[in-house]
Amino acid sequence: MTRLSLALLGPTQLTLDGQPVAGFAYHKARALLAYLVVEADRPHQRDTLAALLWPELPDEAARHNLRQALTNLRTAIGDASATPPFLLITRDTIQFNPASDHELDTSAFLALLRACNTHAHRRLERCRSCAARLEQALTLYRGDFLAGLSVGDSAPFEEWQLRLRERLHRQALDALIHLADYYARRGDDTRARHYAQRQLELEPWCEEAHRQLMHLLARGGQRSAALAQYEACRRILARDLGVEPEAETKALYEHIRDTASTGLPKPKRSAHSVQNFPAQTSLLIGREAELAELGSLLENPACRLITITGPGGIGKTRLALAAAAEQADVFADGAAFVPLQAISSAAFLAPAILAALDVSLQRQRDPRDQVLDYLRGRELLLVLDNLEQLLAADRNDSEGVAALLTDILQRAPGVTLLVTSRERLALRGEWLFELSGLNYPSGEPVNGFEGYSAVLLFVQRAGQVRRQFALVDSEARAVARICRLVEGLPLAIELAAAALRTRSVTAIAAAIESDLSALSTALRATPERQRSMWATFEHSWRLLSAEERQVFAQLSVFRGGFTQDAAAQVAQASPQLLAALLDKSLLRWDGVARYDLHELVRQYAAEKLEQAGEAEESKCQHAAYYLTLAEAAAPQLRGVDQLAWLNQLDVEHDNMRAALGWFAEVGDVELSLRCGVALARFWEIRGHLTEGRRWLEDPLGRSNAISATLRAAALLEGAGLAHDQGDHEQALAMGQESLTLYRALGANLGSAKALQFLGFAAQNHGDYPQAAVLLEESLARYLAIGDQVGSADVLTVLGYMACNQGDYRQAHQRFTESLAMCREQQNKLGLAWALAGLGEIAHAQGDYQQALRLGQESLDLFRECADKLGLAWLLPLLGSIALAQAKYAQAVIWLEESLTLFQHQDNRPGIASCLMGFVSIALAQQRLDRAARLLGAAEVRIAALSMLDTMPRTAHERLVAACRAQLDDAAFTVAWTEGQAMSLEQAIAYALEGSGADSVSSVATAAPP
Repeated sequence: MTRLSLALLGPTQLTLDGQPVAGFAYHKARALLAYLVVEADRPHQRDTLAALLWPELPDEAARHNLRQALTNLRTAIGDASATPPFLLITRDTIQFNPASDHELDTSAFLALLRACNTHAHRRLERCRSCAARLEQALTLYRGDFLAGLSVGDSAPFEEWQLRLRERLHRQALDALIHLADYYARRGDDTRARHYAQRQLELEPWCEEAHRQLMHLLARGGQRSAALAQYEACRRILARDLGVEPEAETKALYEHIRDTASTGLPKPKRSAHSVQNFPAQTSLLIGREAELAELGSLLENPACRLITITGPGGIGKTRLALAAAAEQADVFADGAAFVPLQAISSAAFLAPAILAALDVSLQRQRDPRDQVLDYLRGRELLLVLDNLEQLLAADRNDSEGVAALLTDILQRAPGVTLLVTSRERLALRGEWLFELSGLNYPSGEPVNGFEGYSAVLLFVQRAGQVRRQFALVDSEARAVARICRLVEGLPLAIELAAAALRTRSVTAIAAAIESDLSALSTALRATPERQRSMWATFEHSWRLLSAEERQVFAQLSVFRGGFTQDAAAQVAQASPQLLAALLDKSLLRWDGVARYDLHELVRQYAAEKLEQAGEAEESKCQHAAYYLTLAEAAAPQLRGVDQLAWLNQLDVEHDNMRAALGWFAEVGDVELSLRCGVALARFWEIRGHLTEGRRWLEDPLGRSNAISATLRAAALLEGAGLAHDQGDHEQALAMGQESLTLYRALGANLGSAKALQFLGFAAQNHGDYPQAAVLLEESLARYLAIGDQVGSADVLTVLGYMACNQGDYRQAHQRFTESLAMCREQQNKLGLAWALAGLGEIAHAQGDYQQALRLGQESLDLFRECADKLGLAWLLPLLGSIALAQAKYAQAVIWLEESLTLFQHQDNRPGIASCLMGFVSIALAQQRLDRAARLLGAAEVRIAALSMLDTMPRTAHERLVAACRAQLDDAAFTVAWTEGQAMSLEQAIAYALEGSGADSVSSVATAAPP
């Protein structure tokens, strides 16, 4: 889209995509644009516009001039090519398009002023947010509206221009007056003088601005300058208006002249004003957004009880102090900080508040009454820090914390309470402000990861322990790992950095992963409960009831979060107990359906579970629950709801891994294999091939004491994963053993699956006769038992086999039959494979438009289902279609994505096919040495995998012949040999790094499911 920027405040400035707009032949074309864009809320009659700009001309002449000006205007701003257009033009009307891509300074200026008028604040003259808005608005006000644009023969236009100019001028002046007063109240005389002087630039005779400057100069000790400012004011008024200064101005002048002191006093706060915040010894890092959001709440008079919640060490106190310091001037009587960590009972809350306010406790009076009397009628911010232990101690006390806070809110309407607590107060009118960790790198460090606030905090604290600490490559990964392990928890980061005195960053990261006690400090000034993460969490533990402690500890067996149902089944957690732990910031909720524990909190809870001797039982219950879930999901992964179940297994994958780990730990082979068989299709679709093989092959190799049915199923699933990674020998051995077991059991469905796999493997090895026999037998068995999903899969494999043999008529028939079955069963993955097959036929027959349509439809389905294996095999087909259409850049993008997916899956056949694709790219670029080098690297992998028989010979031989034909034998041999010597990682890096944005992709055949 083309962006039009219009700056009309001051001399007119127009830009298109940042470039000045030229080509205006008439001043009135500019005037027409200005009028239309400012009055863009409605269409304007052409006759009205003509009369506005050419009032003295006859109607026909005025309309003719309008047409010329409009043509010039449209050409200058590129209206014809803009999408959407800037102008909406009909035979009778013209309107500037409000939906076009444009920005207008007058609109932005007025919007900022309106935001100030509608913002909820106690009073405008103390509101920081509105001061910031006004400053932003004034940066837009460069001068009078349409300064320098004169349309002398058009009185109606000049009236409109003058009327709007006066209104905007007055609003800018009001904003300047407000800002000068705002900063003067805060004692920032430099900025106050700046805004007073800007007022005089707009209106030199503005006495209020002169008085502001006189006062500010005198207050700053510049008495002579203040008196000179008065003389300047007097001369300007006499010259321009013929009047004397007002009595108020004269009185200020005389006061400054006759006062012996060097200046006027700074503005005084209320006689009762307080601000007792403890000095901070370090900068607040990474809380800019939270600070701004909390500031907005504190400015709003409707938000009178704000509770910052979060687990211990999250930085609640630090944020509260920073926000209170920023907002203290908003409250007429200031702000008071009330530390409560040393108080154990609500009975001491009122005396603590009085002490913070520097009010003596009167022995004959109830401290509660004294607090309420003192606060009544005052405008004050009270920061109550670390309130959670008082809530626990006085939960059933009607005269406790809740009662006192409620009385303050009711009897002292000018008081706002800012509370920090690990537990919400659950009081009417409470605004919760949940605080999470600092942002941290979610993966391996990349360029610029120092911009993460968690990393910045670590670096700052590390510099206090180790001189000249810097993030060098050897330590950067470990720092990022620490920040991930602690999930950006500020206290944990500070404790980790403190450990640099005796350990390396790498050692600290390793220690945190295994032992929570690694995070501790011996700093004397640190409160006891913040000297280690264990102590921090122990404080929260002591505030829990016995039932809450038991459930909290049992929840530690979950990984990656859990649902309410899972918590009930595994940890006997009721919704009420979950809510209680959530309120105490020991549990997190995503706002929809899942709970989880911060990793450090989970480690602490797990240690408590071990200490209670209940870890084994809880892990058993957890593993049983997720085994049941996996077995319920398995049949659904080929049904109508396959996508929903795949997504659910994605979310629960860490819990599944924990269950499998527990089965392995206790040596329960049968349960391990049951879980592995249930998850095998999920692992295949999502590309977890290596992991899936390990979970299946390890228990298979440990024991034969399992049922033949389970062993046959595990062997078959393991065979499929091994085949996907190119381990054909292992895949065939496991598949054949599975078929033997199924036949001995008389299991038709199992036999059909085993036959299907063996037929698929034979087809991929080029043994088409054997493949046909096996696949036809499999199809017959599926049809006999009415399994349409299995039948459709076999038909798709038969279709790919026919396609590889060049029998496109037979292939089309097979794919079409499969397509019909998949549509009937709403089998999205089967549908994706069948569509990809039809797309391959269309590509082979040169119908690229049809091939792209079918391929794109298949791609959408694979992406919808997040089937990484299918996606990886389909993308090269799309790349070859793009290559055939000379869409080289798109071809490269698809092939690079495919290679990356195959690399993550350790899918060696796929990697080899992609390397051959990059050979075609290099040939198309005439980079012959590169092509030969990639051929050598690819051939090594192809030979190792016995893939030559599975690849279309003509395609492979054509690439080799094309490269040899354009390189002399010696150069080809050298490059070929270099490619053969590459490791797999080197070959992949070489292919990806050298493809280039303008390169082309090649043909690679999609594999059947």
